[in-house]
Amino acid sequence: MMKSYEDLVKFNKDNLEAATTFTETLSKGMEEVYREAFGYAGKSVDTAIEASKAIASCKTPVEVATVQSKIFKDSVEAFIAQSRKVTEMTNTTLKSAMEPVSARSRELMNSFSLKTA
Repeated sequence: MMKSYEDLVKFNKDNLEAATTFTETLSKGMEEVYREAFGYAGKSVDTAIEASKAIASCKTPVEVATVQSKIFKDSVEAFIAQSRKVTEMTNTTLKSAMEPVSARSRELMNSFSLKTA
């Protein structure tokens, strides 16, 4: 446990540094996630325009149905892939951001263990 005022000051300073690192890491990671999400939204608009052109160029109802089925299938697959990517990015960001906080928690638990031993 803490033995002096200096130990308390150092402990609190280390906690503040961990919180700052957490916030910085989380902010940078979420910025990347948002950038990825907005990039996907832009691509989706482009894809929708191309899909409209493809449907407009169809000559028969059967051709329209075939093109629509392909567009739907491709859209669902792209959405699932993008969702996985964003989920992985978010998980990686959260794990990285939590590391300094977890380290501080472990140190606190160890200090209690040492006092009771």
